[in-house]
Parts: sequence; structure tokens; C-alpha cells
Amino acid sequence: MKKIREYIIPFLFPINLLVNSISNYFNYSLYLKLILLLVTIAVIQIFYKGSTKELFDKLKENQKFILILLSFLFYITLSLLWTTNFAFSLLKLSHIIIGNLSLMILFFFLCQNKNRLTITFKFIILFVIITGTIALFIQPFNFTSTYSFELTRWSHVVYGRFSGLSVVLVFIFLTNADDKFNKITFYLILFYLFLILSYTGLRAGTISVFVTLIMYFSYKIIIAENKRKIFTDFLIILLILSTAYLISINFFNSSLSERFNSIKEMVSFGKTDDGTINSRLEAYKIGFKLFEENFIFGAGLGSFNSNLFGSDIGIILKYPHNIIIEFLCELGIIGFLFFSLFIYSVFRNLIKQKSELLLILIYGLTLGMFSKDLSSNGLIWMFLSILILKKII
Repeated sequence: MKKIREYIIPFLFPINLLVNSISNYFNYSLYLKLILLLVTIAVIQIFYKGSTKELFDKLKENQKFILILLSFLFYITLSLLWTTNFAFSLLKLSHIIIGNLSLMILFFFLCQNKNRLTITFKFIILFVIITGTIALFIQPFNFTSTYSFELTRWSHVVYGRFSGLSVVLVFIFLTNADDKFNKITFYLILFYLFLILSYTGLRAGTISVFVTLIMYFSYKIIIAENKRKIFTDFLIILLILSTAYLISINFFNSSLSERFNSIKEMVSFGKTDDGTINSRLEAYKIGFKLFEENFIFGAGLGSFNSNLFGSDIGIILKYPHNIIIEFLCELGIIGFLFFSLFIYSVFRNLIKQKSELLLILIYGLTLGMFSKDLSSNGLIWMFLSILILKKII
């Protein structure tokens, strides 16, 4: 019973994270999220009954936070009154609450036990190493057609986001590695995991890992006494990632090079033939126009999924693929201020406690600039649970 208690949350958390990132809004994805929420509640009640009381005590101690959170949920729900797509808005609200509540509960319990958190991180890394090795052989990623579920075809977005997280988790282990052997071991794991990430072809994941690395080490260099050591570590990791990236795009899949070259074209010439990039740019443009016309309250949750300004890009994509633009166009400046307050509070909490979990938050936020929507960016929303913790392990 004790061993089950130790491993049940580390096992449940990655599953919830993977399912949370499904954003196709089909019925099965909502049912999966609902089942996982019910399983999570049942597990907490059976194995952590004493800790449940602690959770409710923490909630009582943080009534101000709960009031703000409930106000935010009320505002989102209220926006259904003026949305242009009520049915989709209701579905989206269900995904936001059901899909992220279980993650927040699990993350709350993980952040109170260092051993449990370490087991979870190692489980995610091991999972990506095993499945990534399989992927290198069966080549399950196809970028030329719309994804449909098959055992031999994997979503490069869902899997890529998860493999990117495993890379960030190795960053965390590296920052705490206290001997040469451990460092070399984690450097080798880092190389292999980033090779797998690059192989998925998820450009958002690759960019997010690099942004996370640069932002985190910039912060560490500013506050560190031994700046040379921090900078040396940064250069070593940067060299490892760059080497893994070059090997992946040149030796494993010829189409990968084209996907990443499209970004270079866009930066260098301001245009590209890549349909995915062009559709995102059109979505950003439409999103900003929608925000301009609904500056204060937004057009309502889910309203982007409509024919807007003579463009059907909203119907095709369902959401702008940028969490900031999504907040602004659907929930207006009021919704964006709520979001900004939450993110500021989490950053302040993590920095104050010098928590390495800051790396995961940076990665999640950067991913949110390019990938998924309000309901499926659980890597961001799960951090709300730490705002009721005075101390993070």
C-alpha cells in the first residue's frame, strides 16, 4: 500500500499532462479528461485522505487567491452571454475546468514531496527515452496531412510538447548534479532527448527549449556569484542541443530540414511557402482585429472559432495558437489582466523560493505563444496550485 501511494501520483501526472494537451474538441477527449479527473479524486481520497484535509486548510488560508480565481472563472462563464459561438464556448469551458483541475490537484501533492516529484520527473524522462527510441525506428510522424489517430501514427504536437518537457527536466537535474559522473550522464541523456524532440518536427517545442535555456541561464548569471561557471554550463548545454538538432535534421528525416528552414525564410524575407506558418500569421492578424473591436470584454470565450472578417481561419484552427492573443480577443483586456496577475504571482513565488520549477513555467509559457489554447496549456495552469503553498520543496 505504501509503495502504491508513492508511485500512483507520479504515474497519474504524466498521463493527465498528455491528455490535457489534446485540443481537437472531439467528445472522446472530454470523456478522457473527465475520467482522469474522477480517477484523480478517487486516488486522493483513497491514498491521501489525511492530505486532503491539508489541501482544504490551505484553501481556507488563501481566501484572497480563491476569490480572485473564482472571479476569473465567473468572468469566463459570463462571457458565454456575448460569445458568437455559444455551443463551442460551453465545450471549451468544460475542457478548461475538467482538463486542468486534475493537473492542479496532482501538482499540489507533487510539490509537497521531493521524492515524489523526483520520481515523476524520472518517469517522464524514461518514458520519452523508450518511446522516442521506438519512434526513431517506426517513423510515426507525418507533417503533410491532418492528424488522425493510428497506432503507427503519433501526434507530433502532443508528443513533441511532452518530449520538450523531458529536456527541461534534465536541465533541472543538471543544475543539481553534484559530481562529474552525474553531469556526464545527464549531458548524454540531454543529447538523446533533444535529438528525439528535433525528430518530432515540433518547431514550437524546439524554440521553447532554447528560449527556456537562454532565459533561465540569463537569470542565473545575474544572481550567481560564480558567473563564469554558470556561463560555462550554459555554453556546454547549448553546444549539446545544437549538435543533437543538426544530427536529427540531417540524418533522420529529410522533411525536418524543410520545416525548420521555413522559419529562417520567414525571419530573413518576411514570407514563406509554409502553410502552417502562414495560417498562424493570419490567425494572429484576425485575433488582433477581433481584440480591437472588443477591447474591454473580448468577443467571448470560443468566439475565435467563427467566420471572422471574411476569413474562415477561425473555423479551420478553432483558436489562434497563441495564448496571449486568445485571451485578448476572446476575454478582452479584463481577461488578460487576470492572466497577468496569476503569472506574476507564480513567477514571484518561484523566484522568491529559488525553485527550479521556474524552468517548467518558462517552457510552458513559451509553448503557449505558439501551440494549443486556453484549455490545453496545462503546463501553465497547474502552477496555480502552488500559490496556496507557503513552501515548495
